[in-house]
Amino acid sequence: MGKKKEKKSTLRIVLMITIPILIVGLVVGGFFLKNYLDLKKPIDEIWGQTYYLYLKDVKDSNKMEEAQLPTDMKNAKINFYEFKSVKDPVMTITYEKEVTNEENKQVEKEQRTNVYYIEDEKVNNLVYYGKTSVEFLYNIEEEEYDYYIHRYDEDSDTYSSLSKQVDSLINSSTEQENCSNEEGKEENCLEALKDYTFKENEKSSVTDVNGNEISIPKFDETFVKVETEDNSIDYNLELSEKELKKKITVGVENYQPQEDIITEKVKSAIEETIKQVDAKHEEMKKAEEEVKKKEEEEKAKKEAEELAKGYAIGPYRLKYGTYKNLPMDNISITITLSPNGKCHYSGKDPSAGTSNINTDCTYSQTKEMYYGVMTYFLTMNFKSGGSTSWQMTKSNAFNNQWLSFEYKG
Repeated sequence: MGKKKEKKSTLRIVLMITIPILIVGLVVGGFFLKNYLDLKKPIDEIWGQTYYLYLKDVKDSNKMEEAQLPTDMKNAKINFYEFKSVKDPVMTITYEKEVTNEENKQVEKEQRTNVYYIEDEKVNNLVYYGKTSVEFLYNIEEEEYDYYIHRYDEDSDTYSSLSKQVDSLINSSTEQENCSNEEGKEENCLEALKDYTFKENEKSSVTDVNGNEISIPKFDETFVKVETEDNSIDYNLELSEKELKKKITVGVENYQPQEDIITEKVKSAIEETIKQVDAKHEEMKKAEEEVKKKEEEEKAKKEAEELAKGYAIGPYRLKYGTYKNLPMDNISITITLSPNGKCHYSGKDPSAGTSNINTDCTYSQTKEMYYGVMTYFLTMNFKSGGSTSWQMTKSNAFNNQWLSFEYKG
């Protein structure tokens, strides 16, 4: 009887110890099993799983150089973007890299951008060297939204369509061109097409009639920047497999196609900005027209003043109009000087005083020695043939040895 009680007591103790251990074992095992299954379960979106496996392989197989990811990169961010012309979303990795400014010999942080796209279930990369960023812009001329790579050069900014870059690579049978990085080494990359380049402070401007400048930046004439949410996820090469998958999953969940970004509010803001640009262009056009009108008026006034002064011939002036010879000459000759070197002669032929001529003519000036003095002459060439010259001794008058002419109006 006593032995039975002792056996029951021992069994109870064993069970009291074993069952909790089994329960803990099951819980722990279940936890690890769940983590294992979660880790092996693919990300819902195929493209997200493709990028995850690519980045996992980059770390596991030490393919940082192949992926163009420097080991010393800082503050790396991953983003996913929709390109209308590309089937799967595109992944970008922006990061900071320390570079030496050769001008001031100081170390500076430079933001760079790598672009990754899927082609035939394989991830390819597109690398941009130098300071860059990705911006979502509305192209006013093309009337479309697109993602652009913004390259910051020393004295200019260049914007190139990322979707066109990637689309050209996917649909091209040629390999990517080689280009040099900042160390002068050949790298497999594609230089951004410089679709839109703006010099520093480049602008369209006019000056109004009051001397005030009316201007608009060239960028604002071309693009409208669209404000977007920051859906980036932090990234570094030290992430564990679990951490990496979790971050990519979050990135996939936060991914916004363009139709979700381009809301009615965004469209209204874009329209309002374009109206302001159009209004500025109209203001500039009006100012140009007013300036042109003023210039034409001033030109006409100056021409009128010059016409009033007459024809400049050496130090003298001949007003345009009619000139008659003096009555004491006993003959009647009328000469009319018009602008543009045209004239009319009516009266006795200066080379043969017995006949009359009535002809159009042209006039010009000559300068030659006359009785030891350098003298200006008004020379006329008659349309009917022949010519004559008149000596200049004062303004609004001319003469030869036998005739003297004065201005009559």
